[in-house]
Amino acid sequence: MAEYETDAPAPKSKTAFVLEQPSTMSAKEIAARAKEAGLEIAANYVYVIRNNQKKRETKGTKPTAARTRAPKPSLSPSAAEADVDERVVEALRSAAYILGLPRAITILRDERDRIQSRFGVDPGDD
Repeated sequence: MAEYETDAPAPKSKTAFVLEQPSTMSAKEIAARAKEAGLEIAANYVYVIRNNQKKRETKGTKPTAARTRAPKPSLSPSAAEADVDERVVEALRSAAYILGLPRAITILRDERDRIQSRFGVDPGDD
């Protein structure tokens, strides 16, 4: 079994190497210096790393188109109630279609009777 040297420094990542270089150094110079250090880095990769770093540094300073949305128009209380009523009526219609009208009517009557007996109030009274 091979033994590993523990005194050797951990290899540096390409990204860390590029970011340690001065920003005034050209991408070709960084690629040449990396080759001397035993890393294979293309000049295009240097551009990518620097661009990604700039994005990280400026993140949150400018809103992006994907993050900014126009607010939804708010409905007035009466319009919101009408919208809810419309959805409830549509749900009842769907239930009647799925269950069949006689079964849906029986369920609604049973529910009305349960509310009347429990609270002593007709649910249809407003």
